[in-house]
Amino acid sequence: MPTPAAIIAALVTGAGLAWISIPHCFGMCGALHLTVSCIHSERPIRALSLFNLGRIVGYTILGALAGGAGFLINKAGVSCCGNATSPPIFSTLIPAIMFLVLGIGAVRKRGVAGTVTPLLKKLLGKVGLFTSGCAAALLPCGVLYAALASAIGTGGIITGGVLLFVYCLTITVVMQLVLIAGHGVHHSIKSRIETLLPYIFFGLALLYFVIFFSKL
Repeated sequence: MPTPAAIIAALVTGAGLAWISIPHCFGMCGALHLTVSCIHSERPIRALSLFNLGRIVGYTILGALAGGAGFLINKAGVSCCGNATSPPIFSTLIPAIMFLVLGIGAVRKRGVAGTVTPLLKKLLGKVGLFTSGCAAALLPCGVLYAALASAIGTGGIITGGVLLFVYCLTITVVMQLVLIAGHGVHHSIKSRIETLLPYIFFGLALLYFVIFFSKL
């Protein structure tokens, strides 16, 4: 079982990444949410709620799997290095490298990768909203990869699941409330956040490298 400190760290990390990601998510997934609302125009709020419930479940499962991978990485590291009283947290190398790669990619491409696939749009209305919401968790997205990397860094199934649950829940609540209110995120705000994201990623990469090397 994870310690209370580990749970709190996962909660804070998930919520922090979510607030950083919100403008980006509006730009990349806002159209998908509008598609759900248009297809189910007779009950758009219910449709969005079911769809987003699927997204939350899908993200949480991915987070738990990523945290489990981090746990195995740490176990393998301890086996290689012996039973040290304070073994290196090898799983923190994954988010450190991932944030560094994402930061470099964002600088080169002047933005963070993300897409809404036409296939998922076609599935909406043909399969259940909950099911298509779960499938949305598999869409390629740079900020999602960052969250998954952080889940690996937690080194636990529960903490990884908690991190992605809070991450997706925070984004979902804000996005759904804003869409219901009928307003989007102003383009200038999204543009500024996209400009800052590479440097935020570099800072997080440095943080994870410090955590790893402090345990050596």
